[in-house]
Amino acid sequence: MKTFFNVNGAAVLLAGLCVLLSAGVGNAGVLNPKFDDFGSLPAATFGGSGIPNNAVAITTISNSGKTITLGLTATQRYSNPPVTNNGAGVFSAELGEDSSNAGYARWNFNYYINVTPGAAGDYRYRLFYDMDPGVGTSDDELGVINIPSLSALQYQNSLNLGFGYLSTGTGIFGVSEPTYNSFNPNASGQYTFSLVAYEKVGGFGYGEELGRSTIIVNTVPEPATLAMFSLLAIGAAGAYRRRKSRVAVC
Repeated sequence: MKTFFNVNGAAVLLAGLCVLLSAGVGNAGVLNPKFDDFGSLPAATFGGSGIPNNAVAITTISNSGKTITLGLTATQRYSNPPVTNNGAGVFSAELGEDSSNAGYARWNFNYYINVTPGAAGDYRYRLFYDMDPGVGTSDDELGVINIPSLSALQYQNSLNLGFGYLSTGTGIFGVSEPTYNSFNPNASGQYTFSLVAYEKVGGFGYGEELGRSTIIVNTVPEPATLAMFSLLAIGAAGAYRRRKSRVAVC
């Protein structure tokens, strides 16, 4: 009779399950979630139509008689599974590729900027993004999008880590790629995003930081896959206990 699990096999399987599960837990990285309010931002379309705007990390900044509003969120890409959140800036998205775009994640990260009275162009902004699936990526290893340096990326938009220019920083002015610049949509991991407002210095300079919104996105297996791993782990643990019991009797 063949033995499908031995002690080492069970341990490896259980360890693998622990890695998958731990990636879905909101372990804070170097940058922790930061915002003033978390909830609906009706004015935000994120440059599209039908993109959910009911779970947004919102930061409101008062500066020189003006109010700067920063909004940052994560949502499903088109008809992919919905992205959930814990109500405190930590999102959970199903890992895997968008069926219509190879290399794209099933989820997007979205930002919104508004200034009243006045215009968003009265200030400068940066959107920091993470491609390293590891927990605790240092903020100086994140990619940077300078806004509004990009003609295609103005004061609100919906982006995907699968976009090629985010890995290379080439072809679009104003993007500095992250240290870890190989995004794998099929890997469980944790990703940090931070939208930051600055004083404007000259035409294109960045002055003092005025405030930021920061969120974390954990990518986790789809429920059916997670359930399968759970059953396998339970079976492995049971086989190990039975084997250990037989050894003890002898």
